[in-house]
Amino acid sequence: MIEASINALPGLVSLFVVATVLLGLPAALIAGAKKKPIALSLLFAATLAGILTVTMTPGSRGVGQVRVCDAGLPFDAFLTSESAQLNFLLFVPMSVTATLLFRRPVSVAAGSVALAFSIELAQAWIAEGRACTYDDITANAIGGVGGVLCATVYLWVKKRQAPFTLRDTLWGTGVAAVAGAALTAAFHFSITTVDGDARQNQAQQKFRDTDQQDQWMNRTVAKIFGRQAEVTETGIQELGHGRWRLTASTTRGEISALWPERKLESVWSKNNKDDGGNLTDAEMKTAAEHFAKEWFPDEVAGSKAKFRAVVEQHGAHLLNYRRYVHGVMMPMRLDIIVTTSGRIMGVTAQTTTDPSLPKVTVTKKEAERLAEKASERTDANPVSLLARRVSGSWRPLWMIGLKTHGSEENTETVFLDAVTGKRVQPQKPEAPMPGQPGKSGLR
Repeated sequence: MIEASINALPGLVSLFVVATVLLGLPAALIAGAKKKPIALSLLFAATLAGILTVTMTPGSRGVGQVRVCDAGLPFDAFLTSESAQLNFLLFVPMSVTATLLFRRPVSVAAGSVALAFSIELAQAWIAEGRACTYDDITANAIGGVGGVLCATVYLWVKKRQAPFTLRDTLWGTGVAAVAGAALTAAFHFSITTVDGDARQNQAQQKFRDTDQQDQWMNRTVAKIFGRQAEVTETGIQELGHGRWRLTASTTRGEISALWPERKLESVWSKNNKDDGGNLTDAEMKTAAEHFAKEWFPDEVAGSKAKFRAVVEQHGAHLLNYRRYVHGVMMPMRLDIIVTTSGRIMGVTAQTTTDPSLPKVTVTKKEAERLAEKASERTDANPVSLLARRVSGSWRPLWMIGLKTHGSEENTETVFLDAVTGKRVQPQKPEAPMPGQPGKSGLR
C-alpha cells in the first residue's frame, strides 16, 4: 500500500506537508496548554499525518469495488510480503510517539488497532483507487501494537516501573470493546469479503483451460474433418460441477464435445450425402469400428454392436453400440454413420457411466398387464428394459408401446418402474439425439 501510493501519487509529499501543518498547529497549542512536550506533539501529528496521507489519498487506478474487502494472503505468504512489512512499519512511529506523549500504552494500542480497521473500512466504502484488504489491517495493527511495546519497554527501563495505570487499563479496554463492536458490525453488515488470491488463481486457471480447450478442439477438427477444415465459430456452455460443452463450427461440419472428459458428443458433416464409394458393407463397418475404438474405447468395451443401412441416406450405414447389464440397456449410446468411402458422416454419443441399479423384479409379462391396466388400453408391447433417470435417480424401466385394439395409429408409450411396477415419467436424455447436434453460446 505504501509503495503503491508513493509511486502512484506524485503530489503525496505536498499533501503530507499540508496534513502535518493542519494537525500540528492544534497539537502544539493543546500541548502548550496542558504542559506537554511540544516537540513530541508535533512529531506525533506528523506521524499521524503520514498515515492518513498514505492511506486515504485517492489512488490513480479509478473506482474500484465498493464495499468489498480482500481476505488477503495465506499466513506464510503474508510474513514474507514486502507490502505487509511496509504497512507494519507505517504504524510503528505513530504508536511510539503517542505512547511517549500520553503515557497510556493500553489506550494507544486499542486506538491504533481501531484506526487500522477504520482506515480499511473507509477505503472499502470510498473505493476511489484504494483497495481494502485484511492484510493491511493485520500489518497496521501489529505495527501499532509493536510500537506501543517498544515505547513501553523504553519507559519501563527509564522510569524503573511499569507505565500501566488502572485508569489507562479501563479506558483502553473500554475503547477496545466499543470500537471492536462498532467496527465488527460495520464490516459484517456493509462489507463483502472476497478471496482475491483465489479469484486470481481461478482466472489464471480459466485462461489455461481455455487455451487447452482451443488446442484440443483444433486438433480434433483437423483429425476428423482434415487439415483443410477451418474453424469459423466456437462455443462453450457450462453444464455445472466443473463440466463444459464445447462446440466448433467449421467449413466442413460441426463438432460438440464434453470437457474436461475430452469426449466427443456429436459430429456432423456438412456433406450429408453418400460419397458413391465402392467399399463393401464389411469394409464400411471396419472403418466405423476403427473410429469408435479410437474415440470411444470405454463405450465400445462390453457393448453390443449393430450395423445396418440408413434408409434416409442411400449407401450410408449406421453402426450403433449399446451395453446391457443383467438385461437392462445402459444409458450409454453411440451411433456412427459411415459412407461407402469410409468417411464418418455423423456421430452422436451419450458417454454416461453405467449406473448402479436395483434388481429387476417386474417381469415382461407382468409389465404388459400393469401397463394395460394403468392406461386402459390393449395390445401392450414392451419395447425394451432400459436404465433412465427418474426424479434424479437411475432406475430400470420397462418402455412399453400401447395401442387401441385394431388401431395402428392411436398408440401411446408408457414407462413402468421395473422394481415397483409403478408408472413413471423419466427425464429426457442429456445427449443430443441422432441428427440433432447440440448448440451452445458463442465464445
